[in-house]
Amino acid sequence: MNKRQQIHKALKAAKPFLSKTHQCGDKEEFICHALERLDEANEVGGELATEMIMERIGLWNHTLENWIRAKIGNDKVDAAMDINRDALQQYRHRWLNSMIAEFSK
Repeated sequence: MNKRQQIHKALKAAKPFLSKTHQCGDKEEFICHALERLDEANEVGGELATEMIMERIGLWNHTLENWIRAKIGNDKVDAAMDINRDALQQYRHRWLNSMIAEFSK
């Protein structure tokens, strides 16, 4: 299995571990934390997928929220978060779905 296939497999396997809302319960808020669950289960590709995500958001941002803040500004993010905190979690799911589609090719 090549690196791209390993990342695709890991992203798909992490999806069930990603919470649908900001109230996580037994699931994870962050995509990378969902990928860490795969590493615990000895699934292949979790570390590769995490590295790819960190390269995309930039190591200095650490989270999708920080990346969005850097792109559109704190005031806009704060206003959106006050209205609907789950919006960021929904964004994470859309982003994960788009990466799954990208790495399936």
